[in-house]
Amino acid sequence: MLWNTYDALILDLDGVVYIGEHAVPGAISSLNAVADSVRITAATNNASRTSEVVSAHLKRLGLNLEPGEVVTSAQAGAALLADRVGDDARILAIGGEGVAAALREQGLHPLRSTADHAANDLLASEVEGVLQGHGQDTRWWDLSTAAWAISRGKTWVATNRDLTVPTPYGLGPGNGSLVGALEAVTGISPTVAGKPEPTLFLETAHRIGASRPLIVGDRLDTDIDGAIAAGMDSLLVLTGVHQRRDALDRNESARPTYIADNLSCLMSQNPPPRMRSEEHTSE
Repeated sequence: MLWNTYDALILDLDGVVYIGEHAVPGAISSLNAVADSVRITAATNNASRTSEVVSAHLKRLGLNLEPGEVVTSAQAGAALLADRVGDDARILAIGGEGVAAALREQGLHPLRSTADHAANDLLASEVEGVLQGHGQDTRWWDLSTAAWAISRGKTWVATNRDLTVPTPYGLGPGNGSLVGALEAVTGISPTVAGKPEPTLFLETAHRIGASRPLIVGDRLDTDIDGAIAAGMDSLLVLTGVHQRRDALDRNESARPTYIADNLSCLMSQNPPPRMRSEEHTSE
């Protein structure tokens, strides 16, 4: 077991394992070095891709995670919608293919807007809900159609509120930026499925049968806050969005359990120094 304490690693991906198409330096070798002693899985707020596509990406980088070991916020969001609107409902899908695929997994019917505004107005009236996730091809008319549907009282679920996403060139707009745009237009806020809500981490731990997982992430506002909400210990690595000073500026109760420059700390016999005084809280 990792540091004789944890039976699983639940990884964020963007900024922890990879940035864009390329692995974070040293991340894959560090994870493979501990793979025989601790279960490795992933819980990602990035809803643009399916679990199968993410798994294939990880395998190309050298990390062997199967699709069932990758849980996305789109899957969590689709499950929330299915509970609220019932089976066989038609849902406006905003974002990448991962959003539509997650809806189909739940027996829902994803529909897309087009450049035809009259058709979009009709679509906004006929759908029973909106699932909004990240997608690099999201267009003005996608957001407009979503705004029309939301304003008509249709159930709105956002996969996450990440304001930014890391890219090889710097930070880019995340799903939360576009969620904020729709909130500004409609005056309505969505139900959020992904981190920092605890659902994604709890579901991931349940799927792999982990009783004492360690959450590994690069963002305080999603990964670390989500771990705290789920009652799980966390490790902040400084290879993505937030840095040491960001963590130190927080109250102790809102800090990660551990902080490290990168994932090479996983290969140490001992954990990094603790940033929180309380003992492990997961059951």
